[in-house]
Amino acid sequence: MAASSLLLFSLCIGLQIFSGFADKLVLNIDCGATGTRSDSLGMKWVGDDGYINTGQTAKVNTDYQEYQTLRYFPSQKKSCYVIPGVATGRKHMVRASFFYGNYDGKSSPPSFDLQFDGNHWDRTSSDGPYHWEVIYAPKRDNISVCVAQTSPDQIPFISALVIREFKQGMYETDGTEDFLLTWRRTALGSENFVMYRDDPYDRYWHPSNSTIDGVINVTRDNMSFNNNFPDIPGLALAHAITPASSNATTLTVPSSETDLGDDTYYYNFYFYEVLEAAYQNKSRSFDFLVDGEKLNNNGSIIPPYQSSPLSQYNHVGRRLTAGSVISLVNTPDASLPPILNAMELFKLRTGLADGTSTNDVKALEELQGQYEQLQSWAGDPCLPAGSTWDWLNCSADNPPRITELHLTGSGLNGSLPDFSGLAALEIITNGNKLTEVNPSPLSNRKLMIVGVSVGMVILFLLLVGCVVNARPLSQHLRPSLNVVSENNAENHLKQQAGCIQLEQNHAFTYEEIVKITQDFEILIGNGGSGSVYYGCLNNGNEVAVKVLKDWQEQGSKEFVAEVKLLMTVNHKNLVSFIGFCDEGMNMIVLYEYMQNGSLKDILSRAELVTWKRRLQIALDVATGLDYLHSGCQPSIIHRDIKSTNILPNERLEAKVADFGISRAVEKTQISTMIVGTPGYIDPEYSEISILTKKSDVYSFGVVLFELMCGRRAIFDNIEEHCHIVEWARSKIVRGEVESIIDPRIKGQHKINSVWKVADIALACTARRSVERPNMDNILKDLNEAMEIETGYYAFDVTRTEVTTISMCSVETPISSANHPEHPIAR
Repeated sequence: MAASSLLLFSLCIGLQIFSGFADKLVLNIDCGATGTRSDSLGMKWVGDDGYINTGQTAKVNTDYQEYQTLRYFPSQKKSCYVIPGVATGRKHMVRASFFYGNYDGKSSPPSFDLQFDGNHWDRTSSDGPYHWEVIYAPKRDNISVCVAQTSPDQIPFISALVIREFKQGMYETDGTEDFLLTWRRTALGSENFVMYRDDPYDRYWHPSNSTIDGVINVTRDNMSFNNNFPDIPGLALAHAITPASSNATTLTVPSSETDLGDDTYYYNFYFYEVLEAAYQNKSRSFDFLVDGEKLNNNGSIIPPYQSSPLSQYNHVGRRLTAGSVISLVNTPDASLPPILNAMELFKLRTGLADGTSTNDVKALEELQGQYEQLQSWAGDPCLPAGSTWDWLNCSADNPPRITELHLTGSGLNGSLPDFSGLAALEIITNGNKLTEVNPSPLSNRKLMIVGVSVGMVILFLLLVGCVVNARPLSQHLRPSLNVVSENNAENHLKQQAGCIQLEQNHAFTYEEIVKITQDFEILIGNGGSGSVYYGCLNNGNEVAVKVLKDWQEQGSKEFVAEVKLLMTVNHKNLVSFIGFCDEGMNMIVLYEYMQNGSLKDILSRAELVTWKRRLQIALDVATGLDYLHSGCQPSIIHRDIKSTNILPNERLEAKVADFGISRAVEKTQISTMIVGTPGYIDPEYSEISILTKKSDVYSFGVVLFELMCGRRAIFDNIEEHCHIVEWARSKIVRGEVESIIDPRIKGQHKINSVWKVADIALACTARRSVERPNMDNILKDLNEAMEIETGYYAFDVTRTEVTTISMCSVETPISSANHPEHPIAR
């Protein structure tokens, strides 16, 4: 980026204020400074003490006040400014400025990452002065700007931070997930910068290159003109470029003024007549073309003269390359060549982060408020990926949840704080002087507390369940002091008599795994139990390679359980087992690769997934679960049915995955430790620790609601943290089923089919398990919903009796004899 215009000149014609600007957020932060000051343009600057709790300050030898101080961060991986009082949903400009100035005497400008609101912004590596600018609509009531280390010897710093709130309608894009990275903003034909005070938003309009072949600069012939328009200061329009020849019919925007790279751009081009004679003759009229394609299909561009609004061409997202040609071409009735006054180019990015779970962030803020040692950490605790706070871990959910707190070495003391607000918290490491009080602040939670002291590891399992729908669980506290030695998981396999027959064709060495994954090059998933990588076998078959991260007792048990189950089940709606690796501390499972990601991924994409296809996904999952519940001997309870564990293939045929915590049960119910994913856990199971097949039914009901509504199991609704079951039920019982349907499929479904599925979902998520249907009945009801939608059943659910061995090694056949003319639609 070009250097700040404040370094080049000062231009002041008079204070111009846009209508409605006075009540917008205006903030100039002088990093490393204290108190307040006004600069030569009359802008107020404030020191940064009120916006950050970490870092050290330094001075730089320069004449420009904006860069005379800086703040640098030698002791923390990620350091963030937090600006409160932000209007959510309104577009803001955030500009971060940097001037190294050899403040540390090393003559080596550092490289580090720049982030905002949990989003990656860019990487800086220049002496400066330079600035980066992003325009977006914050999703929360604060803005965070962070600098993060890329390596320990690179010390991040920042010189200045500017925030401006735009008026409604400026820089609108197609989606709320978009943000704009400023690439170039130019006042064409001008020899001077245009900025504050002429632009109240303090945008920097750079002068154009005045030595462009074939192009001349033209200037306003009435210099009293100094109007401002809704989106642009008038002084940026007082000059323009036009072809040097008055007979020319095309103005090609010089590549030196665009400097494009291969990217998707958002751009604004502004046109205003600067010559009175041209206005009187009404002789300018032209079209806007990119790479030969006319884009102004609503009429030709005719620049106005001394009137408002001005002519503007905007495009919210177009792929451009270094060879792209932007041109203005005369229409047949034009007698003068085209002109161009000003332009803005932005790189368009999508996928603006929602940020870490709002409830988790609030709970974390309360925890930080109790301990000064934790208060230097700010900004999003989990995002962007790779920049999680040092003392916690997060899930890969969207939004991320805080699953681990590592407080060892933080110097905390006193009573153990209340962690109940961190609903997804699973592990706390505590080597401090924190002691538990009675009653325990964790008495309604299930957590693993790891106290670390010299030469000793003590594991406490606080078993009581997790918070579901805000209902209290059992108050029983049962510690476990089992510590697993460094024996590998293979020993655990061998110690469980008859648990598994290790077949040679399923076993892989760790060296083979490294080759299959190309040294774990492509990460395709990350969860609480481990990471999943893309791999390819020698025969060309693609595989997903799950590397368990916990080699101690719990991880070993899950590894044994998963391998044992996968080697004995076989069904088209269960992800196929390829093999395993059990070598040293490496516990790895290989599955068939499902290139479409998970059901959660598919529902979060913009592409339409029809109601019929969603119904078929529900049928596929129900079929797989029915096989586990009724087609296996003993029956298998999955225990973690959720949208991230449902993997559709390229034809959107759904398969159930992840059997790490599944249980084979001889009885109708068993008493067991509560595990699963918040939002999907059977509330009755949570309260009494009794597991049945109906626990899977409840989780499946949550998935049905996700398919209907296109929402996550737990989501933020205005100011409310909602569980999809309670939210949907309250509307369905009032007869408002249409109000919960995913807007993307409205008008493309039969309402009676949706009502049928809504009834099934309500039955599945009944509070008491005895009121929930079995999977075979659910299958029949879903087939009726499909028949309503399409006029035929997906398939006949009548099962042929089979002899089952060793859990369920034979796939249960499905008969279609009753409906041979209606094969499954894919």
